[in-house]
Amino acid sequence: MSTFKLIHNSDMIKASHVLLVLGLIFTGASFSSCKKEKKTDPEQVAKGTVTADIDGKATDFSKFAISLTGSSNGNDFTAIQGDAADGSSISATIYGAVTAGKTYTVKSGEFATNPVISYTASNGDTYLPDLSSESTLSVTITAVSTSSIQGTFKGVLSYVGAGDKPDKSVTNGKFNVQR
Repeated sequence: MSTFKLIHNSDMIKASHVLLVLGLIFTGASFSSCKKEKKTDPEQVAKGTVTADIDGKATDFSKFAISLTGSSNGNDFTAIQGDAADGSSISATIYGAVTAGKTYTVKSGEFATNPVISYTASNGDTYLPDLSSESTLSVTITAVSTSSIQGTFKGVLSYVGAGDKPDKSVTNGKFNVQR
């Protein structure tokens, strides 16, 4: 009887080794048969440009420059966003239809449909328009096609956070992004 158990245990060990080897073979075969995806540089995917002067300093936000469209609380919007090499980012958002030749400006009392420019510095400080008063903030759409949106933007942005920091001036903002 003990010989039977040894043979039985020996057969179980051999069977488990065979299963293990077969499992490794199938795993290796499945990895080698997977089609490898071609790596694409993310900067080549987004071919748009976004630039602006922040407090007089020219900054290129064209890394990952994109446009996004959507709806929030029943209001359609288009946001143009870009990142700079230093980690800062900027976005310009308008509500409603995107119309070539139209300038979107801040109007008091219409907070849900005002254009918004936001800037996040490389240190994480965030700046937004002070919508409690009419400001000089504006976004102008200069051209619209089925494949791109072009325009300009400018405004004065206030620090959002604890403490008091000086406003940021955004001038010479320009964008040309894919839709």
